Amino acid sequence: MRHNWPLLLTLTLSGCSAGAGFHQYIISKPSASSFESIGHFQHCFYDELDLGQCGFMSVASSGKLALIQDAPTGNLYFVYAESNEKLWVTDTFIGLVESALWNENDGIIRVKGNGFEKSFNIPQSS
Repeated sequence: MRHNWPLLLTLTLSGCSAGAGFHQYIISKPSASSFESIGHFQHCFYDELDLGQCGFMSVASSGKLALIQDAPTGNLYFVYAESNEKLWVTDTFIGLVESALWNENDGIIRVKGNGFEKSFNIPQSS
């Protein structure tokens, strides 16, 4: 007997720890697309809190915050572990981030991507 039950559960396909309670998971969700019925989306988490779809994530060595590239917009933001406060760094897409070098002592993070390198000040949590 065949059942045509709707898919109600979100399935975690794979994931990895980025450190200090930050994680990235690829999640399967039903899709309205005519191309595929199941979409696969990378999400960033702090503990069990879903921070949303993300591309790149780098966690500071202190574990107090992470830099995340928002997947839908490509913009960058910092998120603080204790408060879950998001502080947006960019308001336009600068390119796909491939690496980040933290210098928490000087309050600077340097990000690199294909054809660009930018430095940003690390904001203090409010």
